[in-house]
Amino acid sequence: MEQEKYNYNKEDIYNFIKTRPGTSFVELQRRFDKDGGEQILFFKQNENIVLWSGMSKDVASKVIELVGSGLIRIYSGVSTTQTFLCYVMDGKVLGLPCVSKKEDLKSKKEMWLPVLLYTSEEYEKITKRFRGKK
Repeated sequence: MEQEKYNYNKEDIYNFIKTRPGTSFVELQRRFDKDGGEQILFFKQNENIVLWSGMSKDVASKVIELVGSGLIRIYSGVSTTQTFLCYVMDGKVLGLPCVSKKEDLKSKKEMWLPVLLYTSEEYEKITKRFRGKK
């Protein structure tokens, strides 16, 4: 039996994230990428730091386009422990050691940086709070 194809575009992904600030890749996959794939999203400054894996090429490219256009932002949260717990609650984590301190971002070993997705507007609001500005 042929697998069902999903019909969506970048705007659908953006609107999903807009209505769910702090979207995990697990949530994104449940909605847009049920079959998954082999794509891996890496931290821009170090390809040993994995943001998420197991995505279809289509969904991964749409997320990259949205990030590249500045419409959505990737945020690791105040602590990676808190963000990690979001993934635990969503029911899926990667089988890699988790980044726990800033120095880990320069790791020569593969590590996972759990991140959440926000619209740029929502990202500015939450990061401003943590920078102490009103």
